[in-house]
Amino acid sequence: MLSNNTRAVSLGLVLILLVGTFGYVYTLQSQIQTLSDEVMDLQLEVWNLEGKNSPVNSLNSTQSDIEIPVINYEDPEITPSDPIAVVLYESVKKSIVSIRTDKGSSGTGWVYDNNNHIITNYHVIQDAEFIEIMLSDKTLLQAQIVGEDIYSDLAILKIINSNTILTPIKIGDSNELKVGEQVFAIGNPFTLSGSITSGIVSQKGRLFPSLAGYQISNMIQIDAAINPGNSGGPVLNTKGEVIGISSVGVAPGVGLAIPSHRINKVVPDLISNGFHEHPWLGIAGYNVNPAIANAIELDDVIGILIVNVADNSPASIAGFLVGQDTLRIGSNDFPIGGDVIISIDNIPTRNMDDLISYMDINKSPGDSVTFEIIRGGEVIDLNLTVGVRPPP
Repeated sequence: MLSNNTRAVSLGLVLILLVGTFGYVYTLQSQIQTLSDEVMDLQLEVWNLEGKNSPVNSLNSTQSDIEIPVINYEDPEITPSDPIAVVLYESVKKSIVSIRTDKGSSGTGWVYDNNNHIITNYHVIQDAEFIEIMLSDKTLLQAQIVGEDIYSDLAILKIINSNTILTPIKIGDSNELKVGEQVFAIGNPFTLSGSITSGIVSQKGRLFPSLAGYQISNMIQIDAAINPGNSGGPVLNTKGEVIGISSVGVAPGVGLAIPSHRINKVVPDLISNGFHEHPWLGIAGYNVNPAIANAIELDDVIGILIVNVADNSPASIAGFLVGQDTLRIGSNDFPIGGDVIISIDNIPTRNMDDLISYMDINKSPGDSVTFEIIRGGEVIDLNLTVGVRPPP
């Protein structure tokens, strides 16, 4: 038996060894990070000296031009008896990249087409001048921004100065998703590269504000873990198709992904033009509630009360009206007596969520749209030509 003094001395030695070990590991990690930062700085200097400062656009690059086997059982790492998560991860891991910028941001991206275009989130590469891409085999490559859209939180990059041929991932149809359907998110949370999490579609049609203030509509809520570093990574269905892009982890078990139908609408424009034009009406509204419905004598608690119309906007040109009376709800005053939208193109409109989602999915600048409104107790139609959303 060890004496108390002997045990105390032994415990003290163990603690010293543990503290020393943790201190050594921490110092080593700090040195590695410092070296990594120095390498990034040197790469940035070389990149600038070579004069590679202009965007690189490749036209005529679409997903429809490529046919991609979703699950490749010829891969020696895959067998038909493997769990679906194993099969999917092995099928797409070479198409997932980690991203690091000279602004200190990091995230995930994935290969979009056969021209080495990479999709990620706008907030991952915002204001970046130098972008480093790391493949699954740790190969480091440089990339440039081809197009970006702050309103959708999407960006397209292109690999430069490399003969590496990357394999794209097929895009699926997010409109076919069902609540409860199994999904998988792949990314680099907390710089832990190549991580996969699984979960289900918790709900569809969520709205979340973009960096520019406008709402990103029709986002997919999933319970697969999304953490810092996952941003820009693909969310896959059980076929191995991308049905969304990880965008934000709201809370544990609550993550939001940008749906693939938005990718299909925005990304071709980013590749061709460097930007995407969003539809714009120029109105602000408030969802009708019982107090508003009672004040303006509506039969149903439904629709959108117009509370503001931007000058020289499509809504202003079309003749939308804002009420002059005021209704206090809580501590806020609302103009009432103006137009109330109750349908868009003959589709009933319950609230602003319906309006935003419909416009984002179905309309582009230059399109026409017909609103059914209540004005002074009468139901009338207003026709409007959709404008281009102003820059942020």
